[in-house]
Amino acid sequence: MSNITPIILAGGSGKRLWPASSESCPKQFCNLQNDDLTLFQKTIMRYSSMPNNEYNLPIIVTSSKYTNFVKEQLNEINKQAECIICEPESRNTASSILAGVMYLLDKGVKHEPVLVVPSDQYFEDEEYMHSIFKKNSMNVNEHDITVFGIKPDRASASYGYILPSNKSIHEAGLVEEFMEKPNLEKAKKLYESKTCLWNCGIFLFTPFNILKKYKKLSPTLTESVTSSFNKSYKEENIIHLDQSFWSKCKDISIDYEIIERSNDIFVVPLNTKWSDLGTWDSIWSTFQTDGNLVDDNSYSYECTGSLLRNYQNTKLIAIGLKDTVVVQTDQLTLVIDKALTSKIDKITSKISKDVINGTAEQRHFRPWGYYENLKEDVGYKVKSLHISPKSRISLQYHNQRTEHWTVVRGTANIEIDGKNFILKEGHSIDIPKKSVHR
Repeated sequence: MSNITPIILAGGSGKRLWPASSESCPKQFCNLQNDDLTLFQKTIMRYSSMPNNEYNLPIIVTSSKYTNFVKEQLNEINKQAECIICEPESRNTASSILAGVMYLLDKGVKHEPVLVVPSDQYFEDEEYMHSIFKKNSMNVNEHDITVFGIKPDRASASYGYILPSNKSIHEAGLVEEFMEKPNLEKAKKLYESKTCLWNCGIFLFTPFNILKKYKKLSPTLTESVTSSFNKSYKEENIIHLDQSFWSKCKDISIDYEIIERSNDIFVVPLNTKWSDLGTWDSIWSTFQTDGNLVDDNSYSYECTGSLLRNYQNTKLIAIGLKDTVVVQTDQLTLVIDKALTSKIDKITSKISKDVINGTAEQRHFRPWGYYENLKEDVGYKVKSLHISPKSRISLQYHNQRTEHWTVVRGTANIEIDGKNFILKEGHSIDIPKKSVHR
């Protein structure tokens, strides 16, 4: 049996998880929970090769402005990708997925299983989930496309629904109907009917079969993506898609353009707790204990139904809150009724961009790594630079300022006015004005 190749979609913006997530640092690259890994890193770990769940190296499709996020976060967990495909602009999932497929076809991969997964989801029972993917990958050619559905645990207007032809949420079968996100009244009826599944946005197919669908249902988009891929610029395992052809792609999801217009779509139920972690409310409902979700930098007293997420080293103390979300970053503090968190993107559209772009992850990514602004006031600025191994910053020259560098981890080879200095942890050096340095 062939291994599964994951195509991981990592280009979303996560606007409803502001202020932790923003356009400059979207949710998949943020640490939304109280642990060390981002959602993207957890996804990479989830679909890495394991003794009982063999996956090929993933194809990652992301925005060109997030390329450094992907590279750095892969380095942090010591993982690799088959390739990173960089989109010049967002054209939605129909184009993103086809770009990943074109890479495989270009390598001569036609009939092996491909699994498309978002980079920002949670599964409670991952071992079970892998067993379902593996089982269905063995029969991948029996259907052009297999989609996966989640058994609803509540009435929700946040997800699309799938109606299997066998009206069963426990057994696999052909899809009778896809239903877009309903209003709450219809969602209640769908939930009570016990005949529908949530669409979790995970698809299984072979490159040959899905390309056949694209050519039949979306020939213009197929031509634009193919041309963009063929004209792409490649450096090592990073593929920069051609802007001129990519901009011609229709801005549409694969659900609308391909899946919902196809016959012979097979749906497989996933019987595990799942969340797309799309709002603070969904994060609370997924991970709350004793009615609250409180991180290590926060403290609650007589609070109910509340979430406290503090990205600062200071303490966040909440007393007597009910159904409230509090998120504290180095830029701002958000306090919101938990019921309104699904509308954050609409609310923030009315707030100044200068405020909205404040993020919890104040990392500014560069080809050599990233830097963070730690402290700034009149006359001084303190930065933390994380320089990847064997990388270097650009040669610099400042007329008006001196700098003082301290090595806090690793060993640094420092150049000042043509002279080299080796600094180890705990050592420091002054950079005078008008010195050429790196």
